[in-house]
Amino acid sequence: MHKDLESNSTLIIGIIALTTSIASLLWNIIRDLILDKVSIHVEAEAGTVLPIAGITNRTMFRSSDADKEIQIKDPKVVFFITNMGRRSILVSKIGGEFKKKAQTNIKTKPYWILHTRELPKMREPYETLGEYCDDKVFMKDVKNNELEKVFAEDSKGKRWYINKKGMQRLYLTVSKLDV
Repeated sequence: MHKDLESNSTLIIGIIALTTSIASLLWNIIRDLILDKVSIHVEAEAGTVLPIAGITNRTMFRSSDADKEIQIKDPKVVFFITNMGRRSILVSKIGGEFKKKAQTNIKTKPYWILHTRELPKMREPYETLGEYCDDKVFMKDVKNNELEKVFAEDSKGKRWYINKKGMQRLYLTVSKLDV
């Protein structure tokens, strides 16, 4: 009788250990394959970069729709790239696609790549990078609604696009500039 009780309790402990191990294994698979994705959030808006009084080598960004009374003398488009995933990622470039197709036999749409000062750069989780562009031709293309998509590209070639609401914000802020 004592031996039967001992083998039953051993069996129960074994079943509990097996169940716990399977649950732990499933959680690790779910976490690694589903929840642990790389993700970049891209935003862009127009405004100007101003020095911060009393602090050297630091600037702040002021959006063109922040204060309608201030005339922006040196307009820029600022791109904010945030790593929203749980792993580090190398952001390699900022670019976009035009709405019109090229007048050639190539079936892809023409695109542009922004010359940046900071990229390529490794972004840690939830870290944001701000890059700006002061190219007047680019701003006129935005103002004339010639851009279809704006993206940041990682080192693996994956493009992370600005969403529709973000593109509307870019058009709105650039439309208030005098370019």
